[in-house]
Amino acid sequence: MNEYIYDHSPYLGVNTIFNGAQQDANSHHRLRKELAEIYQPNPTADFIMEFMQSLSCCLFVQEKHPNVERALDFAAVFLAQHYQDMEEVLVAVFEFIFKNHSCKTQAVRFRCCEFMNRLLHNMDDQAVLYDDVYEKIASTMLERLQDKVPTIRAQAVMALQRLQVPTDSNCPIMKAFLFHMERDPSPDVRARVVKHVAVTPRVLPILFERIYDVKSTVRKEAFKALSRLRVVKLSIKQRQKICSAGLADKSEPVKSFVLNNMMFTWYKQCDCDYITFLKVLFVETMEEDILEVLLFHLFKKQPSATLFETISGLLNKEKVLPIKSLTPENVTLWLYAVKYMSKSQDGEDMDKDMATGMVPELTKFSKYLKDFSLTLKKGDREKEFIATQLFKLVATYSFDDEMGREQMRVMSINYLMDENIGKDAVPAIVRTFEQLVPSVKDRLVMMAEIISDIREPLLPSQSSAEDGVAEVESQMALLSCSSLDADRVQKTDSETLVKCLTLIIQVFKAKDVTKIDATLLSLKDHFILECFNSPSTEVQCLAQDVMAFFCIWSLDIAKENFLKFCFQLSNDGTCYSALGGIIDILLVHGFHPFSLNNASARKPNKGAVSLDDLSNDPTLTPSQVFLISLLVDLLNNESPAIRARACQGLAKLMICGHLSSSLILARLILIWFSPSSASEPEIRQPLGIFLNMFSTKRPLAGEIILNCILPALKAIVEIESDDEEEIDPMAVAKLLVSLLRADVCLPPNNMKEVGSYHLQLASKVCRELLIVNGYDPLVLSKILQMLEFQPQDSYCCANLLLLVCRGIKKMGKFWDKKVLKSMQGLKLKLELMKQTGNSSTLENTSSVTRNEASVLTSTDKQEEESTSCQDVSNSYGGRLPVLSRLDDSMSSELPEDRTSTSTAANMVVDETTDGNEEISAILPDSVEARNVIDETALSADEDLSASDGEIIPAPTKGDVVPDSDEESSCRDSQIIPAPSKGAVVPDSDEESCEEGSKEDLQMSSTTGINNVISSTDEEEEEEVDENKQAEKKHRKVPVIKVVPSTPPRKMTRARSAK
Repeated sequence: MNEYIYDHSPYLGVNTIFNGAQQDANSHHRLRKELAEIYQPNPTADFIMEFMQSLSCCLFVQEKHPNVERALDFAAVFLAQHYQDMEEVLVAVFEFIFKNHSCKTQAVRFRCCEFMNRLLHNMDDQAVLYDDVYEKIASTMLERLQDKVPTIRAQAVMALQRLQVPTDSNCPIMKAFLFHMERDPSPDVRARVVKHVAVTPRVLPILFERIYDVKSTVRKEAFKALSRLRVVKLSIKQRQKICSAGLADKSEPVKSFVLNNMMFTWYKQCDCDYITFLKVLFVETMEEDILEVLLFHLFKKQPSATLFETISGLLNKEKVLPIKSLTPENVTLWLYAVKYMSKSQDGEDMDKDMATGMVPELTKFSKYLKDFSLTLKKGDREKEFIATQLFKLVATYSFDDEMGREQMRVMSINYLMDENIGKDAVPAIVRTFEQLVPSVKDRLVMMAEIISDIREPLLPSQSSAEDGVAEVESQMALLSCSSLDADRVQKTDSETLVKCLTLIIQVFKAKDVTKIDATLLSLKDHFILECFNSPSTEVQCLAQDVMAFFCIWSLDIAKENFLKFCFQLSNDGTCYSALGGIIDILLVHGFHPFSLNNASARKPNKGAVSLDDLSNDPTLTPSQVFLISLLVDLLNNESPAIRARACQGLAKLMICGHLSSSLILARLILIWFSPSSASEPEIRQPLGIFLNMFSTKRPLAGEIILNCILPALKAIVEIESDDEEEIDPMAVAKLLVSLLRADVCLPPNNMKEVGSYHLQLASKVCRELLIVNGYDPLVLSKILQMLEFQPQDSYCCANLLLLVCRGIKKMGKFWDKKVLKSMQGLKLKLELMKQTGNSSTLENTSSVTRNEASVLTSTDKQEEESTSCQDVSNSYGGRLPVLSRLDDSMSSELPEDRTSTSTAANMVVDETTDGNEEISAILPDSVEARNVIDETALSADEDLSASDGEIIPAPTKGDVVPDSDEESSCRDSQIIPAPSKGAVVPDSDEESCEEGSKEDLQMSSTTGINNVISSTDEEEEEEVDENKQAEKKHRKVPVIKVVPSTPPRKMTRARSAK
C-alpha cells in the first residue's frame, strides 16, 4: 500500500465525517454537503491526502461489515456527484486503484474492484471520462478479470459493465465477457457476465448455451437476460427452445421464473390475445406437454367464465369452428380449453358443463369431421395438423352415445385409409380408435384389414358415379373374388409403407396389447419381412422397430431375427434403429438365449488387462464378447446419436445385471470424463445418472468398481498425449474411491474374511506399487490417502501390513517422497487399527482365564465379551472413521477394565507448496502413547537382535517415519494366513517377524474364546494352563487399549478429497 498517505497529519476533519458516515446511512446527504464545504476553501492536496487516508482504511477489510459498506457507499456517491468539480480528487482515487489493484493481499484486490464498480455505477448516464482514464480502467479491470479468486473476477465483471462497446466487434471487453461466459469455471462469474453483458446478435448464441448450464443460478440469469428482448426479435426455433428448456427445468426457481415472468411477458407483448400468442410459438412444431403446461398456466390467470366467453366467441351456433376459418392456432386453443375445463386442476373441479358447452354432440362432430375430410389435400401439413388436433378433441368425449360412437368408428377408419392423411396424424387417430373399440381381438382384426386396404386400394373407375355403383353392386352379387382382385394393385411406395408400419407400431404401444396373436403373426410373415427388402432407409428402420416389438414379446422370434439386427449395424442408415432393437432384446431376454456357435472360447490372458481386448474379461462368455464388441465399436462412431444410444445401452445392461464387466464400466467412466463428450449432453447426463445409481442399486457393484480402477488408470496412461483428449487420472480415482465408500456402496458378503472394499483396494494398489506396471505411482499414492477403513478390517489387515512393510523396505529408496510418505501413513493406519483390534482380544482372553467357572456356565455372556469390538463398531452405526475414535460419552459406557488414559492419534494433514493437500501420515500426538506401542512391539520379540530392538522416539507433526520402524510393526502383527494365489511372499527378513509374533497372537486370537466354550472340562483346564504359561512368559507385554477421548473428525473425507 502507499505508505506516504499516512505521513500526513489530518487537520481538516475528513476522518470525522467518514466516522459519521459509517454509523448511519440516513446522514449521508448531510455529510456529503459538509465534506464538499471542507474541500472548497482548503488546499486540494491536503484534502486528497485525508480523503485517501479514510478511504484506504476501508480497502483492507474483506468481510461484508455494515460499517465498511456504508463508508464505501458514501465515498462512491460523493465522488460521482462531484466528479466535475473535484476532478483532481477523482483522478487521485483512480490512480490509487491503478497502483494497488494487483496487491498480494486478496482483500485489497477485491475492494479495489468493488469500489471501482460502485464509483462507475453511481455516475449518471451522461458521465464522460478522458480516454487515458478509460483505457487505464479497462486494462486494470481486464487484468483483474484474470484473477485466480472468483469473487474478484465477479467484481471486475461488474466494474467493466459500463465500459463495454456492443457495436464494436473488436471490443476487448466484449471478447473477455464472451470467453468468461462460456468457459469460466466459477458459476458466480458466469452468472455475473450473463447478467451484465449487452445482448447482441453475437452474444445471443452463447447466451442460449447458458440456459443449459449445470448451475441453476446461471440458467436463471440467462433466462432473465433473454426476457429483456422482445419476443418478435427471436426466431421460432429460439422461442421454442426457451419454452422447452425453461418449462422442463428441474430447478423450481428457474421454472417458476420462465412460467410466471417470461411467458406472461410474452403474452402481454401479444396484447393478451391467445391466438396471437400461439402464432408466435408456432404450435405445429411445439411439444405437446410443454404447450399444455403453458396454456393451462395462462388459463389459471383468469376466471373460467372469461375463458368460456373467449372460446364461445370463436364457435358458431353448432358449437364448432367454421371449417373455412380453421387454423392450427384456434383449433389448438379450442382443444386445450376443453381439456382444461374437463379436468380437475389443483384439487379443484372445473365446471364440466362449460366443457360440454364448448363441443357439439358426438354425432354432429362425426359429420363435422366428414365435412372437413373433403378439404384435405395430399402433402398439406397444416390440414393434417388440424385433423390431428380434432381427433385429440374426440378423445375428450365419454362415448355414451352408441350411434355417435359407431359413426366415429367409421370416420376413424376412413381417416386412416385416406391417402391425404400422412403418418403424423396416425398416432392420434389410433389412440381414439382404441377408445372406440375396447376389444383387443376385434381391434387387431380391424387394423389388419385397414393395413390391407391401404396397401391394396380399389382402383378408381373412369366411368360415372352411377356406373361405378352399378359395377360394385354387380360384383357383390357375383361374389367374384377374381374380379375383385383384378381391381386391386399393391402399393409399394415408401410413403404407404411408412404409414402402415407406423400404424402397426401404434398398435403395439397400446397398454392392453400384451401378447402376439395370429393376426399379428400374419402381418409379420406377409408384410413386415417384405419391408426389409425396401430400398428406402426409413422403411427399413421402421420395419426393424416393428420386428423389435415382436422379439420382445416372443423369444422364439427373437432367436430367429437377432442376427438380422446385428448385420444392420454396419449400415449407417439403419444402425441407429438396429442398435435400439438389440439393446431392447438383450434387456428383456439377456445374453444366454443368443449363444453363437462360431464364437471360439479363448483363455484369458493373465497379463495386463486392456480395455480394447474384452477376451481377457473373465465375466464375459465368448458369445458375449462378440456381441459386446459390436456395441463397443459403436462408441467411436461418427454419429453423436449412435454414440449416445450405445453408451446408454451398455449402461442399462450393466445396471440391470446382464453385464458385470469391469472393463465396460471403466470404458464408460473414461467416456464420461473425456473432454470430447463435454459438448454432448446426450452422453454425459445419462452416464452421470448411471454412475449415481450403479453403486447403490446394483448388487455386487463394489466388486465391479474395484476391478475397474486399475484398468481405467492404465488406459489413461496409454492414451496418446493430446490436449483435447487429456483425462485427469485423479478425478477418475476420486470418483471410483468415493463410489466404494461404505455409506455409498453395499458391503461385500464376506466382509470379515476379505475386509471392506477400501481395504481390498489398498492391497491392489500396494501390489502395483511394488512393480513397474505402467501406472502413475503418484496417483496410486493419492488413492491410499483417500481410503476409509472399517472396524471389521482389523481382523484381516495383517497381510496388507506385511505387504506395506516389505514395500517400504524394498522399494522405499526408489519411490518418490510423496509415495513413500503415503505408504508410511498407510502403515501407521494399519498398525493403529490392528492394535485396537488386538487389545480387545487380549483383554477378553484374560477375562476368560480369570473367570473359568463363569465361562463354562454362561455361554451367552462369553459370546458377548468375545464380540465386544463389534459392539463398539455398532455404537457408531456400523462405521468408524479412519482412526476408530470414540466419543467421551461412548468410552464412559464401557466396562472399567476396558478404559484407558491413552490419548488418541490424530491425522496429520500436510499441504504441499503446489496447492494440493495430501495426508502425509497418521502419527500419535502423544509421546507416551507412541512409546507404549513401541515398547509392546519390542517386548513381544525379545530374542531379536539388538539392532532391531531400538526404541524410536515419537515423531513430531509432519515428520516422516523412519524405515527402522518397519520391523517393529511386523513383530506385533497377527498370525498371517497363507497368501492367496498371486500374493507377494515375504522374504527371510520378514519371516523372523512372523515367527516372533505367533506366540503373542496365541493369546490375542478371537477364536480362543470359542474354543474354550466348546471344549470339554479337561481340555478347558489344559487351555487355561497354556494361557497362564503364555501370560507369564509375556508378562512384560502390557495390554494396549486405545480409547480416544476426542470425538470423530468429520473433515477426514473432505480433506482427502481435495
